[in-house]
Amino acid sequence: MDRDESEERSIHRFEAFSDIVIGFSLAQLGASLALPSRPIELFTNLIWLVAFLWAFAMVCSMWWFHHRFFTQLFVPRTAPVLLNFLWLAVVVLCVYTAQISSRHISDNVVWRMYFVLFALAYGLLALQYRIGLRIRDDLTPEQRVSAQRAGAFMHLWTVPFVICAIVVFVFPFGSVSGLAIDASFIGTTIASTLMARRFRRQQAAFERDSTA
Repeated sequence: MDRDESEERSIHRFEAFSDIVIGFSLAQLGASLALPSRPIELFTNLIWLVAFLWAFAMVCSMWWFHHRFFTQLFVPRTAPVLLNFLWLAVVVLCVYTAQISSRHISDNVVWRMYFVLFALAYGLLALQYRIGLRIRDDLTPEQRVSAQRAGAFMHLWTVPFVICAIVVFVFPFGSVSGLAIDASFIGTTIASTLMARRFRRQQAAFERDSTA
């Protein structure tokens, strides 16, 4: 087995292990849903559903960008491997705090843990993209732009979780902090849309240059 084939096999094994950890975490998220004493409670209080769907969507989003990172940039060196294991541990803790938050909706300590861990998860993934872009010097301009786009989204989506973490450390979880949290995610969604348009224009320019 030559070096390239061995490295490719290692990458697939690391990605498969990561997928198993993330899949198990999502399964635990569903398994942790408490059975109501009466079925009508499922419809009279939908906090459990909102908390579940939000955490599920965030983890699925991170999984997608993690998959793209492995496809585009990951190399089995010490720093990327250690960061990947640390990231997986943080994702598991994110799911754990999501479970707690659905049962202790007004507890400030839980929300501090929640936003700090999600900020750390997105931040670690953004850092992995940054390191990968430095290591990989064999990317085509199109591949580099695509990887930069994914990394930029990870950096961008780290910001609202950092803001929310600061907010819940300063204010008790309630109407004031809720407005700040909503504003941060709405603003990030708008910025994300504008960023996507800019990268699409840049990608289109590369395509025009390559066909010219």
